[in-house]
Amino acid sequence: MTTAPERPAATTPYLASGPDDLVRRFVREGDHVHAAATMSRPNALLNAVCRAFAGSHSLTVSTTAVHSSAHALALSGAVRKVITGFVGDTFPSPRPNRLYRELAEGRPFEIEMWSLLSYTQRLMAAALGQPFATTGSMLAETDLRHGKEGSLHL
Repeated sequence: MTTAPERPAATTPYLASGPDDLVRRFVREGDHVHAAATMSRPNALLNAVCRAFAGSHSLTVSTTAVHSSAHALALSGAVRKVITGFVGDTFPSPRPNRLYRELAEGRPFEIEMWSLLSYTQRLMAAALGQPFATTGSMLAETDLRHGKEGSLHL
């Protein structure tokens, strides 16, 4: 298991030598790491997380989709839980990946699936300091409702 030093004071500027240094300094076992979905995926961050926490099964990671280089999250064993809207391959077309054939049993990690709309609305609510998001999503009428009884207010 990786043991990181104490978190630095928020007012202390820090110049990291690279993503591995940043992850070791600021991320702790049990933390929730959000990998933003942009046109330039956070590959360096995810790979650094995988290297620093390999085998620990200690992190929660949220990202809109687990595909391409994000499969390293499953292969490294760094992640306990993933919150996402898609797990699989996207090239040349969206499809399942054999890496996740035991996902229903919680392997290689626990999964919490959300529609992309409700996932984004949850992020927006949190950014606005709101305890929940109001949505017109049909999430409540789908299999994505399973396991979220305490999170959905119908």
